Amino acid sequence: MSLTKSNGGHSEVVRLLYQISKENFEQLGDVQQETLYALLDTYRQMKVQLKKIMNAVDNSPQQSADVRMYTEEAYDFIDNQLQKYQGRVSTATEYTILSNPDEDSYIENFMQHCKGRMRWTECYLAGRKEGLFLTYKSSSTLKSAYHNEKSKARKRKCIEKE
Repeated sequence: MSLTKSNGGHSEVVRLLYQISKENFEQLGDVQQETLYALLDTYRQMKVQLKKIMNAVDNSPQQSADVRMYTEEAYDFIDNQLQKYQGRVSTATEYTILSNPDEDSYIENFMQHCKGRMRWTECYLAGRKEGLFLTYKSSSTLKSAYHNEKSKARKRKCIEKE
C-alpha cells in the first residue's frame, strides 16, 4: 500500500519516517553488488527501527492507530523485500573475509601508491601474480571483503571505546 493512500499518510510521524527511509535509500552506492549489500543492510536496520516504533506506539495511544498501521505495512514490505534480495547475493562475496594479513597489507600498500581512486581490478590482478587473493572470485569480491572487514574493525573500535 502506498504511503499517500494510507490513512496515516497525513501524519507528521509517518511523513518523517518516510523521509528518513527515502534519504537512507538515496545514500546507497551505484555498484550492483555493493548496492545489494547496502539495500539488505538498510532493510535489516529499518526492520529493527520499525519494531521499536511499533513497541513505542503500543505504549502511547496518541496517533497509534495510524502510525501502527503504516509501521506494520512497512515492516511487511521490508520483510518481503529482504527475502526477495537475500537470494540474489552471491555466496562467494557474502561469506568471504580477509583472513590473510599479507593480503590486507598488500591492499593497504597498493592504496598508498595509487594515485586517485583505488583500482581494485588492477590490485586484484597484480596480487594474484604474487600468489595472493586466490580465494577471491573477482576484484569485486576482494573489494567487498576488504570493506566488510574494515567496517567490522571500526565497529569493534567503537564498542571498545564505550
